Amino acid sequence: NTYIITKDEITVKTGTIDDLIKSKPISEKQYQEIVKLAEAIDLETLNSYEPDSEDRNRDAAAHAELEVQVGDKTYNSKTFDKGNAPKPLASLVNAIIRLAETVE
Repeated sequence: NTYIITKDEITVKTGTIDDLIKSKPISEKQYQEIVKLAEAIDLETLNSYEPDSEDRNRDAAAHAELEVQVGDKTYNSKTFDKGNAPKPLASLVNAIIRLAETVE
């Protein structure tokens, strides 16, 4: 799944088919929570955080990656096991997942 958060909504894309896209408006409070958690991370070093496990390398876990876009600049994490983000990213990733679970 891909989760896209803007100040107005969260969009969840499931798979690679365009008709599996669902969006839901989000509140200013929800958006600010995500922004606050993202600001707590040094985005310049986002790609330096090592994954806590390697289960995805033997097909025991799905792959996940965090991408943060600020203005024209995009920051990417290393790939990690879905559900087991590196500790510095875990609060942000878990908040995004909780918000995405509200999209029906």
